[in-house]
Amino acid sequence: MKNQTSKPASQTGRYFKYAIGEIILVVIGILIALQINNWNENRKLKQLTDGIYSTIKSDLEADIAKTELFLNYYDSVRKPLFLSFLRDELIKEEVIKNPSLQLGFRGWDDIRISTRGYELLKNLPSISNSNQSLANKIADFYNTHLYEIEIAQIELAQEFLDNNLHFKRKGFTWSYVMGRHDENFIEYYLYDDDAKNRMAAYYLFFNIYTNELRNFKGKARSIIDSINTDLND
Repeated sequence: MKNQTSKPASQTGRYFKYAIGEIILVVIGILIALQINNWNENRKLKQLTDGIYSTIKSDLEADIAKTELFLNYYDSVRKPLFLSFLRDELIKEEVIKNPSLQLGFRGWDDIRISTRGYELLKNLPSISNSNQSLANKIADFYNTHLYEIEIAQIELAQEFLDNNLHFKRKGFTWSYVMGRHDENFIEYYLYDDDAKNRMAAYYLFFNIYTNELRNFKGKARSIIDSINTDLND
């Protein structure tokens, strides 16, 4: 009787251990599957994020090129004209011969900063912890410099508009825009204190604008370096 009783109990113990083992294997399998799925999702997110960072890098490289072109023109053409005017170095005969010398109040080409990659980054539903620091750095960069450049452009545009409305009231608009000889405009341009004051203010706002572009260019290079480091990791 003793042996008959212990045999079923022994079999039950073996079945129980087997069931526990099966459950453990199933749980391990589920955990492995979840880990693989998380790894795949993280890999896809990393690939998507890297693609966006590459787009931001391309945007910034193009923006730097546009900014350098504008700043080189300003430093070599516009700024010397501003300074010659404000230092009373312009000679009437030269201004008459070279109409471009009387275009100190003319406009400029706005620098449009591309936000294509940044918009993609903002719309990304999630981002890995390893990329969060760079994402924050990029967001701070764009939020700061887009605002500062826009404000500088608005102030410069307002000054430009105010000057041209003033010239219109004086009847200078047509000759000024076309760079044609107009004795009255040239007399005003070279010798009137109002023109000097307006040019000084215009030069000030141009300096603010170009300084913002220089700051943008320098910080953009730093962002590119950070992106390159992230992509090479």
